[in-house]
Amino acid sequence: MKKVELVANKSAIEQYFDQWHFSASAWHKEGILSADFPVDPGKCSSKLGQWLAENVATTRRDDDGSRVRLLMPVTEAGARLSHTARHHALSITDQNDLQRRIATIRYELDMLERTVAMYGSSLFDYRVESFEWPVFGSRDGGWHDGVQTVEEFFDFCARRIRKMGSVVLYAGLDRAAPPDTLWDAYRMRLLQSYREKKWQKMENAS
Repeated sequence: MKKVELVANKSAIEQYFDQWHFSASAWHKEGILSADFPVDPGKCSSKLGQWLAENVATTRRDDDGSRVRLLMPVTEAGARLSHTARHHALSITDQNDLQRRIATIRYELDMLERTVAMYGSSLFDYRVESFEWPVFGSRDGGWHDGVQTVEEFFDFCARRIRKMGSVVLYAGLDRAAPPDTLWDAYRMRLLQSYREKKWQKMENAS
């Protein structure tokens, strides 16, 4: 059993603590605060949820201990191209509109090529982003999915991470890295590609 500081709403805190016997932080925003919740990582139903519960000390965004860095299955160039295609393909109304959008897409593709020429291969690197922790006790925090305990909260976050197709690179202040055994073949290929590019850049810089 350990304690983890979770950003939570009032209902979640009241479920766990007597209103006079919990240590809430001074961080308040629209009725949201944080408190130290007990958690038993061994009671998580997923291995990734258990690992998160073991290695994350807080979900407060103003604390580096909450940081979970994710390797996303999309490159910067791919994300820009995908955004361009989605933005212009959803609401084509007639032939003239189609021609205007085709012209705009050609222009944006030309700009993307210029950007690649300017910034080089970095636009083909997979994105690395920080996981956005939901508020424990909120609908966004899985409350509507039957999440009632801290262990279920970490399992919910693990499912969210897997749904994004991402890989956890590290978490917490000590930048703990999860074991490769947590990932399937697809995510391992993504992780291996990231590692190879990272080593190649380090060798080129040395």
